[in-house]
Amino acid sequence: MTIITNRFKFTFNIDKINNDFMFLRFNREKNGEWWGAKELDYLIGDDYKAMAVCYTQNYAYAMFDHQKNNGYELTQRLKNDPNFKKVYAEEITPENINNQEDNYQEILARLLLNSLGSSRSKFSDRHFSNLTGALLKLPKLDQDTFDNSIQVGEISLNYINKTNNEFLLNVKMATYRLKIAILAEHKTAEGKRKKQIEQYLKRPQYVTYGGTNSLKRWLNASETKAEKTYIKAGKYRKKAHQDFLDFSSSEDFEISRAGIFHQVIKDIDKYLSDYINIEFIPVKVDQVIEFDSKNLMLNKPDKLHFILEKQTINIIDLVNDENSEKLVTILEKELKKYFKNQSLISFSNQEIEGAFNIRIIHEEQYYQRNKIEDQYLASDQLIQRQNITIESLKKEYSAIVKTLIKELIIKQDISNKQISLFDWSKRLNLQSNFSDSNNQLNTQLSLFDFNSNDKLKPQKDWIFAMFSEKDEENEDNQILTFMTIHSDGSFEFEKLDPNDSFIEPHQYQDYQKYIEEAIAKEEKTKSSFKFEGFILSETGDINLIFRSDEITLPELEKIETLLKEIERELPENQSKGLFFLDIVNKFLQEHNNLDLTKFDDLCKQLKQNYQYKLSKKDLYNLIQKSLGTQRKIKKYNKESKKKEEVITYTANTAEATQFRDYLLEKYQIRFKFPQDNDSKDYLFDNSLNIKYFGETDQEAYYFVGDLRDKIQTSFKDACHIRKIVAVEGSKLIFQELLKTMDVDFVRTGQSTVIPFPFKYIREYQNLN
Repeated sequence: MTIITNRFKFTFNIDKINNDFMFLRFNREKNGEWWGAKELDYLIGDDYKAMAVCYTQNYAYAMFDHQKNNGYELTQRLKNDPNFKKVYAEEITPENINNQEDNYQEILARLLLNSLGSSRSKFSDRHFSNLTGALLKLPKLDQDTFDNSIQVGEISLNYINKTNNEFLLNVKMATYRLKIAILAEHKTAEGKRKKQIEQYLKRPQYVTYGGTNSLKRWLNASETKAEKTYIKAGKYRKKAHQDFLDFSSSEDFEISRAGIFHQVIKDIDKYLSDYINIEFIPVKVDQVIEFDSKNLMLNKPDKLHFILEKQTINIIDLVNDENSEKLVTILEKELKKYFKNQSLISFSNQEIEGAFNIRIIHEEQYYQRNKIEDQYLASDQLIQRQNITIESLKKEYSAIVKTLIKELIIKQDISNKQISLFDWSKRLNLQSNFSDSNNQLNTQLSLFDFNSNDKLKPQKDWIFAMFSEKDEENEDNQILTFMTIHSDGSFEFEKLDPNDSFIEPHQYQDYQKYIEEAIAKEEKTKSSFKFEGFILSETGDINLIFRSDEITLPELEKIETLLKEIERELPENQSKGLFFLDIVNKFLQEHNNLDLTKFDDLCKQLKQNYQYKLSKKDLYNLIQKSLGTQRKIKKYNKESKKKEEVITYTANTAEATQFRDYLLEKYQIRFKFPQDNDSKDYLFDNSLNIKYFGETDQEAYYFVGDLRDKIQTSFKDACHIRKIVAVEGSKLIFQELLKTMDVDFVRTGQSTVIPFPFKYIREYQNLN
C-alpha cells in the first residue's frame, strides 16, 4: 500500500514566471531579522502593491506584476522613500536568487504561494492574507464585533534539502488577541509573564480589512485602536489548537487545518497552474500493525480493578460552593466504576499520603483577581495529585475521570518504580532464552556489567532517554533523563545535566555524545527532523527517534465531496412529497421482509404534510420517525437548568437503512457521513494504525494513527512521520517496540506516537 503526505514536488515554468512577474531582493545596511519588519507590509500596501513578499534570515523578497512595474523605476522610488532608508533594493531574476543562505526554488515557491494573499475569490471567507512575509488564513470575522482572540492558520512552505524541488507544506495555528485584552492581562501579570506580554505589545498590530475577511497592518502606531487591533500573542499556558480534520460539516472542514491545507492546494491549482505544477509523492508502506482492542486498558473501568484493588482515593473540595458540591457528587458516581471496594473513596479537607488526591480548585486568574494564594499543587514523590479547575470543566465527566485515574496511576508507578499498566515482560517477549546471547549482544555499546574474567551477563534492560521539555521559563534545556526498565517492569531514573561537574566520567556521557552528533547531522542538512528520544536495547543497540514536519493526509478531496453531497438540497423536481411516494412504491417492489406499517406511516406523512413542498431535512426527519426507532434520553435544558426527558429518533432499523441506501444509489441523495469500516478505511487509511516503512540498515520510518473504532467526526492531531536512526555500530531494533505504542493510557483513549516509557520520563521530569 502507499500513502500520501504533505510532501510534493514543484515544477516551475520559468519562462512564464519571468514574463509575468518581476522580483526585488532587499538587504539591510545592518544585518537584522526581517520578522515583523514594517517594510514588508509597506510593499504590499497601496503605495507599491507588491503581489507577494517573503523573507529569509538575511534577505527579503518581493514579487510584482511585470506588466505594471519597471524594475529600475521601482528601485529608484524605494531609494528615495524614507521608509526604506536603511534598506537596499535590487532587481533580480529567479535564476540569480541563489546565494549561500537562499536558493531560488524555495524563494520562488514561497512568493508564488504568498501571492494567494492577493484576494481573488468572490467568497470573502476563502481569502488569505499575506502579512509581514507570511501567508495567513483567518476564521470568519465579523466587521462589527471583535472576538477577544482568534485562531489563525499560518501556512508555511519549506524546501527539503538535497531533493529535486521537493517541499513540505504545513498549516499551524497561532493565537491573535485583541490589544485591549492583552493590555488587561498586563495589569495583573507578574514576573516573566509580564515581560513576555510587553514583548507581545511590540509586535506588528493588525486590523480587519474591508469585507475581505483578512487583516491589514497598522503602519502608523498612533492610529491603532486597542478594541479593534489584533496582535499575535499566546494565552498563558494555553497552546493554539484547531482540530487537524473536522468533517462535522463543510464549514467545520474548511476551518480545520486539513481543510485550510486543501484550500491552499486547490487555489494553487486554480490560480498558479500557469507557473507551477505540484505533484504529490506517494510513500510505500511495508508493515501495518492494526491496533488490538485487547490491549486497551481504559475502554472498560473494570480492567483497572486489579490495579486499584487496595488504592484509596481522596476528593478535596477547595472551592466549597454549590457548583463544586455538585461536582463532588458527580465525581463520586464516576469513580465508583473503577473501584470494587467503594469504601476506598473518601472526602476530606486535606490530602492523604498514599492516596490518590483529586483537588477541586479555581483557575489561576481567579486567584490573581482576588489576590489570594493559588491552591494549585503539583504531585511530588510522596503525594499523587490531580487538580481540577471548576471554571474550565466541561460536562464530559466520564472522560475526565478516566484521565484523572490513568494520570494518577502513572504517578503512582513512578513513586513505586514499577509499570502497572503494561505487562513489560509478556508484551515484549523478554522471556526468551539468552544461553547463546554473547553472539547477539553489541558489546561496544552496551551498558551491561562486564568483567574481563566473566562472560557478558545480559540484564534484559532497556534504556530510554529524552531532554527535559523546553518552555517559556527554560528555553535552552539540555538535561537528559534516562529511564532503565528491567525485564519485570521495574525501573529507575537518572538525570544527566551537562552543567554538573563529575569527578569521574558519568556512565551516560557517551550516549549524550551519540545524541548530540545525530542532532548536529540533522541541523547541518537543514532537515525538518527534530530529536525526540534515545533507546538502548537489551542487546546494546542504540536507536534514536526524530520527529518530522511531514504529515500523512486522508482523502481530503473525497471528504469535501461527501460533505457537499450531504448538504446539497433536493433538486426542484424532487422537493415534493408526491415524488417520494412513487419512490417508496418502487423501493418496496425490490425489497422484501420489511415492516410495511412503517412505510404506510411514511407515505401518510408525505401525503398529508409534504405533498407539494419537501426539504431534505424534512425527508430525513420523516425517515427517522417513521422508519427508525424511538428512544427517550435526558437532555440538559438551558432555560430550566435541569435535565429533562426528550424523545429522539434514530434511523438504525433495516427499513431506514435500506431505504436510505436506495436513495443514495438510485438518486444520489446522501443524508449522513459514512461510518462503516470500509468507508473509514477508504477515506482515512493514511491516518489509522501503526505503519512502518522505508527500512534500511541504519534508518526506518513510521507513523502512528488513530483507532478505526474511535473515529467520530474529527481527528484532533495530524500523523507526523518519524525517523528511526541506528547509530554507527548498532542495528535497527525499533520494530520490537512498536507494541509499546499500541496502548491507550498516554493520550486517553488514543494510541501514543512514541513508546510509552517517554510518557513516564516526562511525568518524572514534571515531578522534579
